[in-house]
Parts: sequence; C-alpha cells; structure tokens
Amino acid sequence: MEEECDRISRAQSLAVRAGTVLQKVIKQLAPYAQYQAQLKDPSRHRILRADIIINDLAIELKLGYMFDTKKAAKEVEDIQQFARLLSVREQREILPAICLFQAESQDDMKAFKADTEGVMMLNGTDLCSLLGIEYRDVLNLVRDSARNMINAQ
Repeated sequence: MEEECDRISRAQSLAVRAGTVLQKVIKQLAPYAQYQAQLKDPSRHRILRADIIINDLAIELKLGYMFDTKKAAKEVEDIQQFARLLSVREQREILPAICLFQAESQDDMKAFKADTEGVMMLNGTDLCSLLGIEYRDVLNLVRDSARNMINAQ
C-alpha cells in the first residue's frame, strides 16, 4: 500500500511539474505575450491570476483536460472575474478563456466538468495558432522535459 501511495504521489508531482514546463516552453517560444498576470479582486480581497494574456484574451492554461468538478467551476469563475477586472482597467473588452492543452476533440473539452458558458475553450492547437508558434514544437519540448524528469526520479 505504501509503495502504491508513493507511486501516486510521484505521478501527481510529475503532472504538476509538466504543467509548469508547458508554461515555460510556451513563454520561451512566444515571449511577446504577457504571462502570469495578477490582479487584486477588491470584492474578495484576494489575488486572481491568468496564465497568458494575448490580444483580448485572458487565458487559464491547463496541460490536461480531466478535472475535479469543484476545482473546474472555481477556475471558470476566477478567469471570468479576472477578465472583468482587466476589462475595466484596460478600458476594452477582455474575454476569459481556458486552454486544455492536450484536448484533441470536443469530447475531451467536455471532460472539463464545469459550466463554461461565456468562456472561450481552446485546445493546444488553438493556443499555438493564437501565439504564432508550432504545436508540435511545444509538445516535443514538453515531452523531452517530462522524460528527463522521469529519468531523474
């Protein structure tokens, strides 16, 4: 049982690190976008974040597409509020978006268990197109890094 728990813990750790690597790779290939933007939400007295801001989109970036229902709903709520606050600050419309990078189909997108009405849903191909970078390049760099992380454990 302890060995199984250890394996699960390592897998979760790798998944989190792979998501961080994804953000770093995208930032490296598309340095002109804004990354890790933060705004204070005065109504809730906390900091809201967007992983990427490009054009008129505030994007929450996710490596995978399977999520806990409660967490997914909170992610949607937070990116919507972030976009509203940024729209006021910038005096232009900013749309909320969530990118499920590894999603390949609409069925994959539906696996994000939250009401996404009013939120643009993107996959990795969509995001890379917006950023003017190659999806395959991002995928290859993330996979190489993941292999290195696995070998290092």
